[in-house]
Amino acid sequence: MITSISLTNFKCYGETTTFPLSKINLLTGINGKGKSSFLQSLLLFRQSVEHNPNTKSLILNGSCVNLGAFKDVKNKYKPNDMPIYVKFETYDKNTDISLSFYYDFVENEKDDRNLLLGVFHLDSSKQVIMKHIDNDQSKVKWYRVERNAEGAYSDPDSKLKYFHLLCPNDIQIKPPYDDRYDLEEYFSFYHIHYVAADRLGPQEFYPKNNLDDFIHVGKKGEYIADVLYFYQKQQLIIPHLGLAFPDSEPAHNKDYRLQIQAGQWLSYILDTENVSIILNDYPVYLDIAFKMGTKTYTPPNVGFGYSYILPIIVAGLVAKENEILIIENPEAHLHPRAQSRLANFLARVASMGVQVFIESHSEHILNGIRVATLKPDIQLNNEDVSVLYFQDNEKYPFIQLPIEKDGSIKNWVDGFFDQQEIDLAELFKLNRNKK
Repeated sequence: MITSISLTNFKCYGETTTFPLSKINLLTGINGKGKSSFLQSLLLFRQSVEHNPNTKSLILNGSCVNLGAFKDVKNKYKPNDMPIYVKFETYDKNTDISLSFYYDFVENEKDDRNLLLGVFHLDSSKQVIMKHIDNDQSKVKWYRVERNAEGAYSDPDSKLKYFHLLCPNDIQIKPPYDDRYDLEEYFSFYHIHYVAADRLGPQEFYPKNNLDDFIHVGKKGEYIADVLYFYQKQQLIIPHLGLAFPDSEPAHNKDYRLQIQAGQWLSYILDTENVSIILNDYPVYLDIAFKMGTKTYTPPNVGFGYSYILPIIVAGLVAKENEILIIENPEAHLHPRAQSRLANFLARVASMGVQVFIESHSEHILNGIRVATLKPDIQLNNEDVSVLYFQDNEKYPFIQLPIEKDGSIKNWVDGFFDQQEIDLAELFKLNRNKK
């Protein structure tokens, strides 16, 4: 799990800004104050390693985001020759290993649509084993790098702390009393599920696509039919069975197929009885329909909410432990009860080991998460939630608002979901003045 991300000289973050993170992270606050920029720092890495697993560059325009050129991502108040710094800190409770990935990126004068990796530094709380290949590619040596009593590293060649790939594949971790394993198994930018705010919505059909090894629904939900078809054809079940069913589903009705579960979660979230997802296979395209009771409807003939949350539900169901799920504006086209129940679903996803990031302006999403921390059947507590409120303050661009053990938030700040009280007070005042 990523425990923090630090950004320097990236878009609105001129000075070093560190974001504390947990299992489920809610980003909210004033428009245009850095929420999307923060998420883009993760998505840039995802689309870069997807473009080329051995890349030495940060691709600015790709499958997740299109940010333009170097001048568009560098802080406008900093000099052009100042690198952009990004730092990820991670922790694995199973092995008690914490790692820090520190990157600096410089302008690519030959192609300003990507950033060149200057230095990648790895810092580890435990033993790291590194494979060093000589320049002639003929000799391979393994080195053990450990902290000494003063906290510094002891190794035969200090240069081995530095690498030149976004995701070095020649590093292995060696926990105490355990076999070593590849760094990619511990943390991978490639395994980030992303569902954007501007989703496709109701579609009459979906062109068939070839899925990658990493199964995901696409940022607009464009691969949703392909994912459902893949799981149906392979007769696969979701990997984390504890997530499979909402509270209302009787135990004897449990069916762990993805298509069945997605329909049951649609039923629960949208408060519609017995929703089934019908998938039809044609030579060059697939189509999806929703069966409710005895009637079947095409997506354009039901509410937008069905098509808008289906990619979110499927992404949450197929996401595996140690992967990341990023959702923008999950509340779109949903009434308040559905928003709260969708937050319940996302909290369950986080409780199964998937790190969840939600960008939202909905108090119902917030309150749904708060309620989830108190539910005995969801393995999530108040410390597993990080609520970041982004504000109009260059020195302090966000405030972390802790959720208490009873689900309350004590240090409620101005602008944080208080508009209802403001409007009601104004309504009372105007009515009183009329009398």
